[in-house]
Amino acid sequence: MQIRIASRIASVAVCLLLIACTENIPEVARELPDPTALGAQLMKKKCGECHGTPHPDTHTAKMWLAVLHRMQNRMTMRAHKPLTAEEFDLLLGYLKKYSAADKK
Repeated sequence: MQIRIASRIASVAVCLLLIACTENIPEVARELPDPTALGAQLMKKKCGECHGTPHPDTHTAKMWLAVLHRMQNRMTMRAHKPLTAEEFDLLLGYLKKYSAADKK
């Protein structure tokens, strides 16, 4: 009986680990727009610490604001240095400039 319980716990743990790891699967790499821009360089550096660098047109400008706030929280939880206020503004400006158009 105890072996069955341990086996089930191990199976659940493996499933959770696999689910957690899928977040870090990078998208097909596409060149960032204006790759020499400070925003692009910052994006490669900071976003690339944990996962592939998403293309700015992955989200709308409005969505990027929420994504950046969520990523700030995750960086803090994972003991990564979060963006400074200046970096946040720089990156958000870059992402907004090249973001997907809002669909009305």
